[in-house]
Amino acid sequence: MSFTHPTFDQPQPSSYAPVRKKRIWPWVVIPLGCFSVMLVCCGGFTLLGISVLGALKSSEPYRSGLERAQTNERVKEVLGEPIDANFIVQGNVSLNNNDGEADITFPVSGPKGAGQVHVQGTKTNGVWSYEEISITLEQGSEVIDLSDSPKP
Repeated sequence: MSFTHPTFDQPQPSSYAPVRKKRIWPWVVIPLGCFSVMLVCCGGFTLLGISVLGALKSSEPYRSGLERAQTNERVKEVLGEPIDANFIVQGNVSLNNNDGEADITFPVSGPKGAGQVHVQGTKTNGVWSYEEISITLEQGSEVIDLSDSPKP
């Protein structure tokens, strides 16, 4: 009787055929990774935009323009009360120590209508002076001067 050593190279019987594993992880990890990257990028841009808008809304020219629009009798008559500013502010405010410039526009609205406030001014030695503070009303495109002294 002869004895042969078993070898591992021999084919397995058909009842022991290898089971093909389905790999699910690429279908989960790749889309999840892409979504995560997009979420981080969009979140970063959103955070940047909100911080810029917050900085513009906390500036003296913005607060001054909004306050003058809210206290002007003609604006209150046309737009109604309360007069609120919308979320978006356009333009720029640049500061360099005690000097700076501002040129911003932002929408305001009341129960009766809406308009756009425009503020343009300069800051010298820590004091803002405004060349223009006005509101353009949507009804009839009327422009109301909100500056302290009307222009000649």
